[in-house]
Amino acid sequence: MSEIQQKEGIMKQTLRFAFSLLFFALLLPGSAGTLKGIYKPQMIRVFDDELFVVEGHRIFVYDLADLSLKTVIGKEGEGPGEFRLDPSRTLIISVFPDFIHAESRNKIVHFTRGGTFIKEIRKAPGILQALPIRENFVVHKILYGPGGKNYFTLNIYDGRMQEVKELFRQRFFTYEDKVYVMPDGLHFCIIDDRICVEESPRGFVIEVFDHRGNRLRTIEKPYDRIAVNGDARTRAFREYLEIPAFKRMIRERGQAFFDNFIKQQLYEYPDHFSPIQHILADDHILYVRTPLRRGNRESYQVLDLEGNVLQSVWLPVAKKVDFLVQMQGDKKYYTIHGGVYYHLELVETDEDEEWRLRREAVERTE
Repeated sequence: MSEIQQKEGIMKQTLRFAFSLLFFALLLPGSAGTLKGIYKPQMIRVFDDELFVVEGHRIFVYDLADLSLKTVIGKEGEGPGEFRLDPSRTLIISVFPDFIHAESRNKIVHFTRGGTFIKEIRKAPGILQALPIRENFVVHKILYGPGGKNYFTLNIYDGRMQEVKELFRQRFFTYEDKVYVMPDGLHFCIIDDRICVEESPRGFVIEVFDHRGNRLRTIEKPYDRIAVNGDARTRAFREYLEIPAFKRMIRERGQAFFDNFIKQQLYEYPDHFSPIQHILADDHILYVRTPLRRGNRESYQVLDLEGNVLQSVWLPVAKKVDFLVQMQGDKKYYTIHGGVYYHLELVETDEDEEWRLRREAVERTE
């Protein structure tokens, strides 16, 4: 591709992006709706005119226009298209034009968008997420090493789920004899058969690979270093104590045992927040969430795949998923699709709690 063609492609991409922002700014000045049947969601996805919400081993599919429930996919069991219920590893899903890609701890299942079972693939232990990319898979997994040197790694696997190459590794939240209470998880996304991997331990760095894992380019930007203060550490430690396994430990062995277990651990906190908190793909656009905040809003850098900054935006701070859930792959209470930011909000009512979907157009800010 020539330099002129590249510039023309970037210009067309930017114009489509700006038009979608204008369209949705007129259509959605800000709205909310209640999700029926949801009590403990773990993540959401939006694709075309549908909202997908994961709860345990089930996928709830809603009409995005009025949030009416269209169908529920998945059930507990060991058979084809069924999932073994595992409180510490709920489903993670991705939605494609022709199928839903759902993963549990031990297998990948493909359903039609209507919920009909297509096929399933077994997963090896340690694999958190495995996304198809042409004939291969992009695999996010945990590598347990000697002496407690544990890592998240991102790899290319072939169609038989055999490892081809490692693209990147990053320290796990337990490493050697320490617990990193504010872990910098490994984040990646796929855009047009290209793999974007954020390498925040190096700074504001994103590596772009092709579908075979060949490096195409490195995107690197300046960033503000934001110190981690005592309040942030206290909040992070409180979230760490909410791990479901800890609650089970208290039930089975008692509070005194748990208190002693916590005292024996060595904790480590970063001096500064990671410059990249998460990356998301929307069509051909890359959204990079940063630690910068203004009240209840967070700053995102919006980039194309050449690394050009299209704009900076401030979007609502979404509710965080549980400590362990946030490191199992791209499980979030928010997503961006078609130039619209969607997030779930837990609302206390007079009688109960309910989950609401909020959405707003991504508007340009200076």
